[in-house]
This record gives sequence, structure tokens and C-alpha cells, in this order.
Amino acid sequence: MFEKSKKYIFIVGLVILFLLSFYLCLVFDISFWFGFIIFVAILVGTFVINWLVKLIIAKYRIYKKNADDIKQFSRHSLLDSFNSAIDYSKKYYTLHKKRQSWFVVFGGTKSGKSSLFNTGGKSNNSYGYCWSKENLTATEINGDIFLDKPSRASILSCEVLLNNIRRAIRLNKINFKGFIITVSIEDLQREDESLSAYAAKIRSRIDHSFYKLGLRYPIYVLITKADKLQGFESFSLGLPEKLTNNAFGELFKEVDQINKSSNNIVQLWVEKLIKRIKVFNTVSLQTNGSLLPRALLFEKSIKKIEDKLQTFTNELIKEKQDQPSKDKPLLRGMFLTSSNSLDINRNIDNGTLLESVGLNIYTRSNNKKLYTQDLVNDVLAFDNNLYKPLHKKLKRIESYKKMSFFSWWSVFIAITIYLAFAYTHTLRVFNQIEVSNALENKSFNKDLTNNFEVISRIDKNIDKVKELKQDWFFSIWPYALPFDYIIDKFENKYVYDFNNHIRNQLIQSTAGSVSLSLQEKYKNHYGNVVRRLLESKILIQEKLEGNTSNFDSLRMPSVLMGATFDNNSYGNLYKKYIKWNDDKKQLVEIKNQDEQFLNSMDISNHSYNWLILWASQSKSIAPIQLSNFWSEYDGQNIPEIQSAFNIAMLPNINKFVANIDRYTSPSKSGTYSQKFFASYSLAAYKAWKDFTREFTANDNTVPTESAWYTILEQNSFDGFYLNYANKLATNFDSDLFIDKPEWLKLFVRLNKYFSLSKVIVERQVQLNKDSWISKVVSELNTSPEEIDKQKHIPGYSQKVLSAVNQYLMSVYSLQSQAVTLGDQSAFQTMFSLAANKKDSAIPAVKDTRLAYTNFENLKTVVNTDMPNLSINSNNVTWNFYKNNLDLLLYGVSKKAACHIQYRWNEDILKKDKVSNSDTITQLYSRKSDVFKFMQKYVYPFVQYNVATKSFAPKEIYGQKIEFSKAVYQYLNNEVYYKNIVYIAHNLESSLENQGNQTMIHTDPVSVNKDAKVLPYSTVYSFVCNGKKETFTNYNTSYDFAIPSKVLSCKSISIQVNFKGVNSFSATKTFSGKYPILELLADLNKNGNLVVNADSFADPANELEAYGITDVTIPISLKDVKLPTMIEKYKKNKKLLMENNLQDQNFDVSSCWK
Repeated sequence: MFEKSKKYIFIVGLVILFLLSFYLCLVFDISFWFGFIIFVAILVGTFVINWLVKLIIAKYRIYKKNADDIKQFSRHSLLDSFNSAIDYSKKYYTLHKKRQSWFVVFGGTKSGKSSLFNTGGKSNNSYGYCWSKENLTATEINGDIFLDKPSRASILSCEVLLNNIRRAIRLNKINFKGFIITVSIEDLQREDESLSAYAAKIRSRIDHSFYKLGLRYPIYVLITKADKLQGFESFSLGLPEKLTNNAFGELFKEVDQINKSSNNIVQLWVEKLIKRIKVFNTVSLQTNGSLLPRALLFEKSIKKIEDKLQTFTNELIKEKQDQPSKDKPLLRGMFLTSSNSLDINRNIDNGTLLESVGLNIYTRSNNKKLYTQDLVNDVLAFDNNLYKPLHKKLKRIESYKKMSFFSWWSVFIAITIYLAFAYTHTLRVFNQIEVSNALENKSFNKDLTNNFEVISRIDKNIDKVKELKQDWFFSIWPYALPFDYIIDKFENKYVYDFNNHIRNQLIQSTAGSVSLSLQEKYKNHYGNVVRRLLESKILIQEKLEGNTSNFDSLRMPSVLMGATFDNNSYGNLYKKYIKWNDDKKQLVEIKNQDEQFLNSMDISNHSYNWLILWASQSKSIAPIQLSNFWSEYDGQNIPEIQSAFNIAMLPNINKFVANIDRYTSPSKSGTYSQKFFASYSLAAYKAWKDFTREFTANDNTVPTESAWYTILEQNSFDGFYLNYANKLATNFDSDLFIDKPEWLKLFVRLNKYFSLSKVIVERQVQLNKDSWISKVVSELNTSPEEIDKQKHIPGYSQKVLSAVNQYLMSVYSLQSQAVTLGDQSAFQTMFSLAANKKDSAIPAVKDTRLAYTNFENLKTVVNTDMPNLSINSNNVTWNFYKNNLDLLLYGVSKKAACHIQYRWNEDILKKDKVSNSDTITQLYSRKSDVFKFMQKYVYPFVQYNVATKSFAPKEIYGQKIEFSKAVYQYLNNEVYYKNIVYIAHNLESSLENQGNQTMIHTDPVSVNKDAKVLPYSTVYSFVCNGKKETFTNYNTSYDFAIPSKVLSCKSISIQVNFKGVNSFSATKTFSGKYPILELLADLNKNGNLVVNADSFADPANELEAYGITDVTIPISLKDVKLPTMIEKYKKNKKLLMENNLQDQNFDVSSCWK
């Protein structure tokens, strides 16, 4: 019955929860949107709690079952032995200052595991035990896990021990070294299939342990119960006790396993074991005088188990398809052991021939394990073979599981935190509403200032609610839903309170302020009252038109004179009231009331200064981006440029003035506009100046060649550039000015001439140059009065018109040339302009000179006809009208720079005429390809500054071709090179004046005082004009003559000979363009050449053997005064070497980006 009605009960419960959620909304007087939130929160909470309960119950059941299983295999004894072993390891560490070695022992039942470590001969626990020996602790794993059907208790006991070992390794409590595998002689006598299956189970458990511990450890195979082999006891009985304590087996190197298969490893082990058996038999024979006959059977027994051991080992360490080869077990060692004692009281070797041998020589202590003591305490305990990490695949699987686990928990925690914080913030919203309600009910009174303060606090509460809405918690569904409703409800309450408690009082206060402002005593407040009324009217008008974008930018001053409250705050509160008020009838009433006040203000009879103050403080001018008017401009938003645009168009100021006109008499309305614009235009000058500066051509305004062509179209005198000038001139029309500034007068008048000249040029069709002006003027009613009337050019001058037209025509002509010039033609143009070739036949050269000449002529004509307008401050205006010409020449210069870079790439770089290994002579001599290039393409556009001793670009009508730093570095280095050549020729001239030969004087060569040998001769070699001349000085004062043209020598070498135990020599060689100068530059103040041992070309080992660190060679040119000349050479050589180009594959000129 219950099962059938279960789903209906669930549905009824959901409905009850849904209705309960909305009931809570009614109780707390909150929006019904919160009903959905509460309903969803209850459902999510119920689901989470149910899930957690089920999870806890499932975990408890697993824990209970595990606890019961642990009791089945004597948990107390197992874990007590582990804890005791941990305590033993701590004591071992305290005593020896190093961690005790830990191993895990795997082996089947009756494989001899316990016998290896238990002195009592039997295990203390059937499910595993931890044995602590002197230097080693072994954790024995129950052998039942290798049965075909192991018990659950056995498997669980293994997992418990491995988990505890893993935890101890992570806490650095134990030094875990590997796994010991025990296999008895009886196990090796199984059938091959059974033996392989047994080995496979052990291998599976080892792989699982690797995965559990996360690392690959070495394994050691111990062959137990060796006493089951024929001849083993006889072999061991004859050996000294010291040898039977030793480990009987082999430790393998990893390289053995890499280069050999498991078969080869076992074969290698057997061979080494047999060799050791033979050696031990020899020792036994020498010690006892005889050998037990059955001892010889031990060697054959070892060979018999070789095949079985190979089968077991193959399965134990073979590669698996589902396992990386690097993760297979590493067989570290294999040993033979026996835990049974030798009993001498029984018939030894079952009645073999011992009759003639004295038994006293075979005496042994009872209960002695063979080949085990050193194996456990020394070999295994101190083996330093380190573990290695498992392959990345296993780590990746483990990392993925951890990441998945933490990811799900992170999501759950994040959701929980989100719900908690969002609930807290929601309570804060409720609290703000309650506080606001309390303020509304208790704080309002009949005092207007107090009421404004109360409404201000309410406004701050609204701002807090809006701040909460911006919180990221509420940007996520479902908490974002009710906030718009709350804010709208709060704003409606704000308007309601303003209407009930402030509006009527504000009207009364405004009426009082209007009355007071008309009195002489309070005339300073007149402007504020007019501004407040006008802005209120504009504000309401925009609200009625649905335009609220400028609300935040409008500044609403207070009308409450003498109030201590922040005056501007009244205006902000009033703006919010208008903005949130949707009652159009009420807004119209307020607007009409403001207009009545304005009509009573008699604006015509008051000063206009309040209007100028308003304009200078107004934020109502919306920012206008320069990119809106000039598409190629991609610079930053510059406030001065925005101001220039805004002042030029004056959108809001004109609107404001238009509103003023409604409240002034017609005869005086122009006075406000006229005086306002006359005063305000002075403030516009700085913005206008900065604006024109931005139109100057440079890499920022003209980044690419395509941009240059685009700007030429937009920036021409019939494009945007002139249109902007027309807008500016129209807004500052002469009818609006009395005292117009000089720069503005010049700009407006020139603009009219340029506009008229543009019309004339458009009508210039098939007319000659002398008659077209008069013909066009006649078509336009040519009388100066008519032109002045139509074109608004006061004091019309036909000379100025002609000069403007000549300038425009030359610019248009140059533009037609510039846009069609190729890079090579542009280079030839700039070359002719730089060289000032007046007879150049290139059209672009003629047009450029003509255009700049016509511009200077225009300035001269204006200076003659308008002397009062040609002062220096008018440079901004002149630069504006010259900018288009500068832009043309700038493009030509960039094309020329591109041609220079192209020629550098083609003539120098592509033909490998320069490389990083080039010598100074190859780079800077007049025969150098680089020098020839610079002579042709670079020198015409640079000039040398004697004061700074450096090169700089040459200006050509204000433009210049920019070269890279590497070019100027080369040019400066070329000057240093010229100086070096000049010094060399001066030296040669000095030597030639003394005759055909030059005398060289040398003195005995010396070495450092602690040297063990002295030089006995010095050989001076000069290679000049293809001939080699050699002069030998046997350590005396010696003069010799060389040709006066010593600069022709290509190499000079000085060889110092020594005689010690063996004769040896050291040679110093000078080469390069002028070896003699290199030699003289290295002389010190005393005229000696001091050479360090490391500077000689020969190997320095012999010099070092005799303690020679430096050699002093006195040498000089006889009768020649060189100090000044050599100092100049050193200085220029130093500058040349310091600044020499490390990489000659540089760019030459700055082409388009």
C-alpha cells in the first residue's frame, strides 16, 4: 500500500514546500522572487543531506566489515609486531644515526619465510609478522594469498601491512629497500605449469605492491631448504663455520639484466655458484684432509634445479603487454639458504663411507642456520641499490584519480561557500531595507536641510544595494533575479518621499532664493540660481524625451544659500529624483514652475560672467573621439584634442545659450553670446594649438604607406582638414565677436580665402594662368564689396587671394607628383633637394621648391596686407595651412628611405659583401663596398657636427631621412679610420725626410728577476714589399736600418731565444694594416716593449717552466719624435675598436612599418 502511494506523497510534499516558500515571503514582506530561491535551497539542501547520510552509512558498513575481518586474522598481534618494529627502528636510528633497512617477504606456505628470521623455528602469527633483526626488519606476508582460493582475511592482512608501510615511508619512519621472494627446493620440484602459475601469483602481488607504494623496488630471490639437495649437508659439514655464515649466492647489476635475458641470468648465477662450490670443496679438503664423497653430488644437484629456476625467474621478471618495460621488477640478487641445523649424532649421509674418517674434525654446533647470518645482517641490510620511480603512466593514473577526487570536492565546497555567502549578503539587503524604512518613518520633519540629509542617507542605502548587486555572488542565478525588483522598489520609495517631504519645501526655498538673488546684497548668488533653473529645465526636457545619458555629467548647483550641507549634493539628489520619477504630468509641472522663476529673473540686465563660469566648469560636453573624424588616427584619447573638437562644435553650449535667449529681451540676447564667445575663445587657443600639433606628419600619424595615401585623401584641402577649419571658423564667426584674438582673426580670414580659392580651382577649366582669376571672380560678381558680402572676408585683398591660389595650385601639382613617385624617383628627388641642385630636371623637385616658395610668399603678402595679424603667435595657424605640404614631403622622404634600405639589401647583404669577420680595413677603407654605399646613399642626407663630433640627419624643408644607430656608428668609425690613415702617412713622410733608410735602435732584452734563464739573442724580422729582412741582436746595444717606407711592411716579428736545459724561443708578431704603428703603440713611456708570457705566439709551458712571466724588449726609431703622433693613433684606434660594429647585418634606414 505504501509503495503505491509513495510517489503521490512525494508530489504532495513538493507542493507543500513550494507554498511554504511563498508564505515566508509574505511573512517577511519580501519579493516573491525569493520564494523560488527558498524552494530551490530547500530541495538542494534535502538532496545534499540525504546523499551525505547514505555516504556515511555506506562508509560505516565498509568499516564494520573490515573490522570484523581484521578480528579473524588476529589484528592485535599483527599490528603489535609492526608497531614494535617501528619502535625498534627508532632505537636503531638513535644508536647508529641511520635508518634500518626494511623488506617485505613474499612466499608460499612452507617456503621457509619464517625460518629465515625466527630463531624459534616457527611463526608467531599465521597472517603475517614483522621480524626485527640486528640491521634489518622483514615484514612477512601470509603465504595463503598465493593459494588458488586465498581467504579474505589473508588478503586483508596483506593490504593492512602494505598500507602501514606506505604511511611509514611517507612519514620517513623507515628505510624501505625492496622485496624478498622465498622459493623452496620443494617448490622448484613442481611441474613447469604449476611452478609458472606460482611465480605469476607472486609477480602479480609484486606489481600490486609497486602500484600501492608508487615506486619500483628491487627483489631478492632466496632459495630455501637447500638441505633437500643431495650433497648439500656433506658439502656444508666440511666447511669452516665462518664460510657457512656467509651469503651463498650473487648480487646482480642492473646492466646484467638489461643486456641479458632471465635465462642468461640464471645460467650466470649457476656458473658462479658451481665455481664457488669447487673452491669451497678445495678449502674443505685442505682443512680436513679429506672430502665427504656425497659432497660431490651437490654440484650436480645445483645443475638439476637450473631449468626449474629459469622457469620460475622467467615468469617472475618477464615483460607484460599492459605494463611499461621500465616498470618490470628488477632482480637484484639470488641466494641459496638452509634454515635446518646439522645433527652430527645421526648417521651422516645415510651410511656413506665415513669409516676411515675421524668424526672430531666435522664437529658442528647444533641449531645453526647455513648461509643466512651474513645474508640477512650484512648483504641485504646494506645493499645500496636504490629504488626508482614507476613509469609516468602509473603516476598519471594516480594523479588523475586524485585530481578527480579533489575536483568533485572542490565543486561541492565552492557551492557550499557560494550559498553561505549569498545568504549572508541577502540578509544585508534585508537589513538595508529595514534601516531605510525606519529612517523614512521617523526622521523627516519640516526642516528642508534635515530632509535633504535624510534623503541623502536613503540614497546611500540605495547605492549600497547597487554595490551588492555588483558582487559576483549575485551575478549567478538565482540570486541576481530579485535585485532589480528591490532597486526599483527602493527608487520608487525615494521619489515618493521626495514628493511628500521635500518638493513643496524646495519650491518655497527656490522662490526665496530667486527673490534674494535679485537684491544687490546677494548678487553673487544670481548666477547659481539661473544655472540651477536652466539645468533643471534641460534635465526634465531630456527625461521627457527619454534621453538620460547626460544625467551624470550635468552639474546641478544648490539653490539653498548659506547651507552647511554640501551644496553639490543637493543637485545630485535632485537629479536622481528627476531621473527616477516616471510621472510625466508631475515633471511637466516642475518644468513650468522653473520657467516661471526664469522669467522673473530678468537675465538681460545682469552680467554674463556667470555664463562663462558655468561653461568653464561644465561637464556637459560629451567626449568626442578623434578617430570618429580621422579613421587612420589610432593614438590615445588626448583630452586637449577632445576639447578642441568640443569647443569647435559647442553642442551643449549652443543648446544652453538657446535656452537663455527665451528669457532675455531680443535686443540684448546677442550680448550674452557675443561676450561669452569672445572670452571663451581665448581658452580654446591652447586646445587648438595642441590639436594642430597632432596633425604633424610622423610615424605615429602615418605608420604605413597605405595610411599615407588614405590621409592624403582625407587631409587634403577639399577633405576633412578644410571641413574642420570651416566648422571652427563658422562657430567663431565675426558676427559673434567684438574683441576677437589675433590668431583667430587670421585663421578665420585665411579660411575664407582658402574656401574661395577652392571654388576657383574647381572652375579652372581650359584657362591660362594669367586670366583664370579675373574670369572666375567675374563669374562670382567680382566687385570686392560683393565678394566681401558673400564670402565674409573683411578687407578683401585680391593679392592674398592670388597668393593663396598659387600656393594651393603648387600643392595640388606636387601631390599629383608625390603619389605617383616610386621609391627610386623619391630618392632622386630627396637627393636633389638635399644637394640644393637648382638645375634639377625632376618635376617633383621643382614643385616642392615652388610650393614652399609660394607658402613663404603667402606669408609675406599677408604681412603686407594684414600687418596686425602676422605676429609670431600666429605660427599655429600657419602650421595648420602648411601641414598638407609637409605631409607630402614626409611621404616622399619615407619612400626614399625605403629605396635606400632596398639597395642595402640587394647590393651589400645579398651579395655577401660584408660579414662579421671583415677586418677594419675591409669595412672602412675607400675601396670598401660598405664605404661606397654610404658615400652614395647616406652622406647626402647627413651632416657632421664639429662641436659634438658626431653625425646627424640633415633637414630638408623640415623633413629628414632617419637612419639606424648602426649607420651613425659606422660613419663615426669611418672618421676614426681616416684619422689613423692620416697619422700613418704623416709618420711615413717624417721618415722619408731623414733619407732612404730608417735606423732602428735596440738594447739587450731582459726578463723578470725571478726567471731561471736569460735570453741570449733576439731576431727582428720585417716583411716589406714582399721581401723578408732579418736582424739578430745577441743581447747587446744594436742598430740596424730598414727602408724608410716602413708602412709597406705587412708583418713584423720579434723572436727571443733562450738556452736552458733545452733551447727554446718565444715570438711576438705584429700584423694588420700598419704593423709598425701597432708596435710603436705598445711601447711604454721608457720606449720598452713589455710582453707578457701569455702574449707570445709560441706555447707558454716552457716559459712557465723557467718562471718567465714577462719579457722587456727595448726598441725605438732613431732620431724620430713620436709621442704626439702615437698618442693620437692610440686614441683613434681605441675609439674605433670600442665602437666597431659587431654585426654588420643591420637595417640602414627607417622605412614604412
